Amino acid sequence: MIGDVQIPEKASSEILFYRDLNERKMTGDIGGAAWYKINRNNIEGIKISFVPSITTDYNFYGNVKYPQGFAFVFMANHLTNAIGEKRSGLGYDGLNNAVAFEFDFLQNSDKNDIRNPHFSAHFKLDGPISSVSPPSCTNFCNIQLPNFYDIQKSNYQNDVVFSLEIYGGKLSLYANKEKLIQGIEFPHLDNLMEKNEVYFGITASMNLYKSISLKNLVLSRSNLIF
Repeated sequence: MIGDVQIPEKASSEILFYRDLNERKMTGDIGGAAWYKINRNNIEGIKISFVPSITTDYNFYGNVKYPQGFAFVFMANHLTNAIGEKRSGLGYDGLNNAVAFEFDFLQNSDKNDIRNPHFSAHFKLDGPISSVSPPSCTNFCNIQLPNFYDIQKSNYQNDVVFSLEIYGGKLSLYANKEKLIQGIEFPHLDNLMEKNEVYFGITASMNLYKSISLKNLVLSRSNLIF
């Protein structure tokens, strides 16, 4: 674990990204990463399921209401750099040989993303990954997310269960079984899994007075069939 990240209890299925106000470390961006090495034996597909919960800043500290966001990252070979660029980089931008699935809450003009919170997938298997969405990326970039992030809005949904699945070179994303993406071509994770070593990580970044909690977090094999 690196930076502002904690697992509340041993063998817990929850991970928290926040800064403890009692530590009196009140300068700089909040950001962190948690990594572990994957046993790649007989893995034909991967599923990540979780329930996100974020704090909104009702004082709009720094004119930013939401956290920057978080990402699930698969990185090949060695953890030479365990965390990437914070803020709009969501803690993974700049990592080498990686595939990242980001849940982004803010629009950054330099990243080619949309105003509303959104999901995007990024990859770079022969150098540093970038969190910039290429103009040609349509099927798995800037996918608008349901409102689990702003309790003040009328369409707020509590305890949204997300399920991200990659099987047979195809990517699917569900929110409470609603299909946000279903079975689009995405062979990049399969290609990365052929490397000698593969690590799974969760990265996040935000401004002060915000936090992200990922509850009921499970990484498992996918049995999805298209």
